[in-house]
Amino acid sequence: MLFGLDLYSSSDYLPRYLSDPVKGSSYALEVTPWQDALKTSKPRWDWLEESVPVHDLEEGNNSSNGGSSAYPGVFGDELKKACNGKRDATLVKRPEHGIFGLAMVGGGRVFGAAHLYDFPWASLGSATVVDVGGGVGGFCLQLSHIYPDLKFVVQDRAPALQQAQTEVWPRENAEALMAGRVEFMPHDFFDVNPVKNADIYWLRYILHDWSDDYCVRILSAIKPSMGARSRILICDQVMNTTRGCAEVPAAPAPLPANWGYYTRYSHQRDLAMMSIINGIERKPTEFKDLVERAGLRLRKIWDCRSQVGLVEIVLPDSELD
Repeated sequence: MLFGLDLYSSSDYLPRYLSDPVKGSSYALEVTPWQDALKTSKPRWDWLEESVPVHDLEEGNNSSNGGSSAYPGVFGDELKKACNGKRDATLVKRPEHGIFGLAMVGGGRVFGAAHLYDFPWASLGSATVVDVGGGVGGFCLQLSHIYPDLKFVVQDRAPALQQAQTEVWPRENAEALMAGRVEFMPHDFFDVNPVKNADIYWLRYILHDWSDDYCVRILSAIKPSMGARSRILICDQVMNTTRGCAEVPAAPAPLPANWGYYTRYSHQRDLAMMSIINGIERKPTEFKDLVERAGLRLRKIWDCRSQVGLVEIVLPDSELD
């Protein structure tokens, strides 16, 4: 039904979860089909950062207490790499965390190529791009090769930044690293952003991970740091219906306005987000509601050559108009 590692297991639990009179209406991070599938009370992000005994990984015991669950775990070369010759009760990092970071880089290259060219990055000159919740900074890595004047601040939790600094950037663009064009900054995006007056605050695949109230908190934490010419760019799927909407160009007749079967991946991912973290893929009106609740203004939805769009947000009194 869905795709990738623990998402497969979570999807099996989704129908039963939605029919539950208590769980079905919950937007809590700790109450999702994913917790049922993995037999854990932790949110997925906390589970990914766990250290676990080697023998649990080898035996496929992937719940937080070392018990069995519907998710069988990684195997083959990925399992060998994670265990790294260690044995028995020795603690090692869950391999899914590193796989997730690399998947964001690879997935971005597949679905995010248009975003490198369909937004006028070159016109920004020596601007600063803050990659909020950017993982290993996969998109900034791509930008760094094409727009040599741009500077980057990659913000995330410490384990992701460790992988970025020691593995990904040294391999993919050591020159940018050595030149000081990229900075890595531990940051919780529910706290006020410490980077003031940045040109771009980039949120790729962030808001779709969270229900509405959390999204308003994330946007509200960026607002105090924005300057008169700052922009937030939300890089997420902008969903359309078969009847279309004013904000998104419709497919030509006789196709449905949302391009029909072509957009199946968007709907699959919507279900995936619901299954693992109660996340949501949103329509333009839903983005607009979040933005206005955070005291900001939706300036433009960029029509990109991708199923993943760009939603541009500015301060109400922005100088960009």
